[in-house]
Amino acid sequence: MNRHLSDSVVITTVGHTDTDDSVPPHKTLKRPLLNILDRAITELETRFCQKNLELMKATSSLVPTSGTFLHGALLHPLVELAGTDAGCLNNEILVAKPMLLKECPNEPDLSTVCKTLQHYKAAFPLLYKLYITALVIGVSSAACESSFSTLSRVLTPFRRTMLHHRKRNLVILAHEKSITYKLDMDEFVREFAKGNRRLTLT
Repeated sequence: MNRHLSDSVVITTVGHTDTDDSVPPHKTLKRPLLNILDRAITELETRFCQKNLELMKATSSLVPTSGTFLHGALLHPLVELAGTDAGCLNNEILVAKPMLLKECPNEPDLSTVCKTLQHYKAAFPLLYKLYITALVIGVSSAACESSFSTLSRVLTPFRRTMLHHRKRNLVILAHEKSITYKLDMDEFVREFAKGNRRLTLT
């Protein structure tokens, strides 16, 4: 406290903080630094945990250039995440794998493979769903940024995906860009406003 105020009664803050001059500055800074490092390490361990690494391996096995292309065992974490039937999916893979290797043998881009499979999604609905899930989970999209957010305590990896029931329409818009750019946006907004919403769009 300022020595001029030593004989006064202070009832409001004066913008001054008493510090212990006996503590060296480097020790004062050490505590917040350790807290920052602890938080960063915890987030990194969460982001690169075994479960996420298995999802990364499953996602990479969906690319035709991978040596483990559509390997059933590696796809298991992604199958569980998408909630698909493993037996039926294996039957689809038996037919779809040769077709995809023929259609896009040297394609390293997952979204391009998904667009190719889109033409056959009626024949391979579970495999197509698996590709869509892989495209929108954190390991393969911008959603991974939320892994370093407090929201990760609330949202599971699946709820961050576009396949969550609240976001189902968004995944259609995102993956059908070649069609949606032709939409009449005025008509689109009018149809959207007809839904059960608290706010009325005008």
